[in-house]
Formats: sequence, structure tokens, C-alpha cells
Amino acid sequence: MTAQQTLTTVDDLYHYIQSIVPSLTRNNDDAILLDAFEQNDLRHVCQAIRETISNQVTYQHLTLRFGSNSEQSVYQFDVSKPVQFLFDLYS
Repeated sequence: MTAQQTLTTVDDLYHYIQSIVPSLTRNNDDAILLDAFEQNDLRHVCQAIRETISNQVTYQHLTLRFGSNSEQSVYQFDVSKPVQFLFDLYS
């Protein structure tokens, strides 16, 4: 995506996210979660809780449902900041 392009639809946003996924992997847990994303295997992602005025994230609640393991807490994984941001954007 160039600086002049805009994300005007949910599909545009999803395709943009897909295009940046390979560059985000920082560790093995990131790779597991991003692979689940690329395989269309993420079932549920809850977004961050933010301050309304500052947009500052005060709490990152992220629940994942993927694979045969059903619901998994993001806190089971060592998720890097870029991947946390990806899931926040995705949600």
C-alpha cells in the first residue's frame, strides 16, 4: 500500500493486514498465531480497551479461538507488540 492509498472497506483493511503479516514475526509464538491468521483459522479476537480522549490502550484483552484447542488466552503466548497491534487492528 502506498502513502496515497486509503483503506476504505473492511476488505481493503483485511488485505492490507494480510500483506504485512510476514514482516511481523518476531518469535515462535508470533509465528504460530500469524500462521493461524494466514490459514483463516482465527475465530475470535477481542480488541483493546482504550481511553476515549487519548486513545491510549489501558488493557489488551485478546482471546483466540483457533485449531482444535478451542479458546486460548493470548497470555499463554509471548506475543510481540507488532502482533498485538495487528490483532487490535484486525478486531
